[in-house]
Amino acid sequence: MSDQRYRYAIEIYQSNGQCAGQIPASVDWEPARQWTWMTGIRKGLLRLTDGIDTSAIRPLWGETGEPYVDGFRVTIMSERSDGISEDFSTAYFMSAVTAATARLREKGRLNKDEGVRFLALATFNEDHAKAGPTRRLKSRELPPEVTIVPSTLADFVGASTLVNAPAGETSSNDIPIVIPRRVLDETRDLTRQAGANETGGILIGHLRQDPGLPELFVEITAQIPAAHAPARVDRLTFTPETWTAAQAALDFRRGQEVFQGFWHSHPVYDWCRKCPEEKRLACPLAQGFMSADDCQLHRTVFPRAYTCALVVSHVVENQSIVHSLFGWRRGLIESRSFYVMDGAPQSEREAAAKLKRENP
Repeated sequence: MSDQRYRYAIEIYQSNGQCAGQIPASVDWEPARQWTWMTGIRKGLLRLTDGIDTSAIRPLWGETGEPYVDGFRVTIMSERSDGISEDFSTAYFMSAVTAATARLREKGRLNKDEGVRFLALATFNEDHAKAGPTRRLKSRELPPEVTIVPSTLADFVGASTLVNAPAGETSSNDIPIVIPRRVLDETRDLTRQAGANETGGILIGHLRQDPGLPELFVEITAQIPAAHAPARVDRLTFTPETWTAAQAALDFRRGQEVFQGFWHSHPVYDWCRKCPEEKRLACPLAQGFMSADDCQLHRTVFPRAYTCALVVSHVVENQSIVHSLFGWRRGLIESRSFYVMDGAPQSEREAAAKLKRENP
């Protein structure tokens, strides 16, 4: 569902300060609404039964006033509380800025290599106001179909090691994500087997909540290798058959797991064969990144704020494998930290040890 009360546009300025043009912006509000919904659940201000149909999206006017904005605010109401509001900056509009810049370059209003700056603006949609109510029936958007499993976060974190994102790219507001080491080992082995081609798969698991905190967290339980996915040295294509096969594998497991994201590899060693090994290891490509196509896939298939994308970078042939995790942060896909768990959760280990003592 999109908010129709305001229309948004992007003004692009040349490096000399001259306005190159104004382009209407088509904004996908779903990641922002999903982030707000998840934040409300994490803070105990929303319930699972609270849908996002009650959300309102309004501009945050800049210092110069209307129509220029510094961002926007998403509000989701709840029947038992005042709901929750989350503010988002103009960084959320970067995909619209990229599209606007490309159009202006096509029209010859911008040089190909010229740096630009932008302003975002919002104007009241008069057509929306004039139209008024058009239906007698009141529609309702159902809340996300998701099952939250009650669990203790310390059981998982206590049996895990924190893997930090690159400096400056982590946040205490990120939902904790726990990945078993065996899953990372599987992605490493599949990456090596793929050689100079990319490979990947689907991440599945559970969304859990610690009632005592109350904090949400994600447990990745397995990865399903991508079937029917054409692969090249610089691209892996997930086809409709890929998702059908993954769903069949998920159903076969009968573990009440759900899709939590996807993973894919980068054969960096093949991309950078001309570079010496020491330079390859220090290259930004070795730290993992999400291409525009990767972000589009994640935005389209995994817009929920707790989903993630794992990038497996093969830096040195038959050696050095680097795992990098990306996830949603205030509606943007960014690098983040995660926990690597060896074996079972701590409580399960203690229960197994107690059973062994009682039944030697």
